[in-house]
Amino acid sequence: MIDANVNAVWKNADNSDLAADKQPEKINATLIQVVRDRENETYNNEGKLIPKYKEVKLKDLELTKAGLWKIKETLPKVDSYGQENKYIVKASLEGYKVEVSGNQEKGFTITLTASSEPKTPGNTAGNDKPNNTTPEANKPNTTNPDTVTPNTTPTPSTPSTPSTPSRPSVSRNSIPNPNDSTSPNEITVIDENGVPLGNYVKHMKPDGTMEYVLIDEDVPLAAILPKTGGYGFKVYFAFGLLLTAAGAVMIIGRRKDEE
Repeated sequence: MIDANVNAVWKNADNSDLAADKQPEKINATLIQVVRDRENETYNNEGKLIPKYKEVKLKDLELTKAGLWKIKETLPKVDSYGQENKYIVKASLEGYKVEVSGNQEKGFTITLTASSEPKTPGNTAGNDKPNNTTPEANKPNTTNPDTVTPNTTPTPSTPSTPSTPSRPSVSRNSIPNPNDSTSPNEITVIDENGVPLGNYVKHMKPDGTMEYVLIDEDVPLAAILPKTGGYGFKVYFAFGLLLTAAGAVMIIGRRKDEE
């Protein structure tokens, strides 16, 4: 878990502190998590995964004058796949210019500057650079939030048809490394004749490493991989020897009959 601090700072237009008697009693903000949009992810022509992200509203926040404009939220640090979670905060207030900066490690700061201008939407905080626009909560973000500051309104585009299925088929003799971040989250394993052997999904082991397990059954992928020198091979070898011996006996018997 991680403790994320959120605080509000009040300023006049000249950047001096706004007097307490001119501050409202409370303000509202929104806590949002940026998550992997795994269902809509695709692969490029080289088979590399193209990550997609979307924003999911977690809860409404309330900061008050009585609480000295400070709150603390305890949040999960990693998701079920072992990946670090990313959180952002959005806020807006009529009659104020709103800027949000910081992140879950350093804490979020909402700066509200008094202005005679019309209502200015608050911005999104997910990095150390403040900005002044408020993208809609829960609107899918198809770019990596760690490398792009969400300060522009995205242009709607026509959804494209994935070039490859979200669950690729792979031979059981060439299983991708589940600990590789570019490997598929789910796969369909097939044998040498292209016959499906089952659908597998990444699963974190107690030691923190990943493995592929059979969906809904938690059976490790290693259980279906072929093993050289196993019991089946020995049975077929013994059966072959038995047929060879039987053939030799029949040939000797015919020769004795001819004599």
